[in-house]
Amino acid sequence: MMRLNLRQRVSNTSLPRSNPLLPVLEAVVNSFQSLEELGTVSGKFIRITVERDPVVLEEEVKYVTSAPITGFVIEDNGVGFNDANMASFLTSDSDYKAANGGKGVGRFMWLKAFGRAEAESTFGNGALKERDFIFSLGTELNDVAATPSKRAARPDKGSAEGLPSALQRGSPTKP
Repeated sequence: MMRLNLRQRVSNTSLPRSNPLLPVLEAVVNSFQSLEELGTVSGKFIRITVERDPVVLEEEVKYVTSAPITGFVIEDNGVGFNDANMASFLTSDSDYKAANGGKGVGRFMWLKAFGRAEAESTFGNGALKERDFIFSLGTELNDVAATPSKRAARPDKGSAEGLPSALQRGSPTKP
């Protein structure tokens, strides 16, 4: 089995300062692909929440949209981290979504931009299962076991906080 030095892999991952929100775009594309994989059903959704610096928000309430971006929450009700998607996530440079243009490196961009990401996933047909995990440079992520879900529906949520100030400066401040 080949080993992966995650810290070095993330260090070698390119994230242009001119496009600091590229990891968010990648996550949204993953949400669209997850919904496509779900098939033809009604009620599909993707919800994106932009988190901004709360200190600035308190001081400049009328300029909320100019507060520095600190994180994102992306929710969808697609197929989630089923066994195939989890195996792909755990494989560096996976070719699982190559036919759709995926390069298998998006999660490394998330770590480069935010340093930490959290996932809450509910998936399955019939009896739902769930996988919740934290992905960070300081966390050894091995196979995350699926457990019977306590959730009544299939929303998936991914979140990341801590956009470094160097990337904040390159992020848009106007809607």
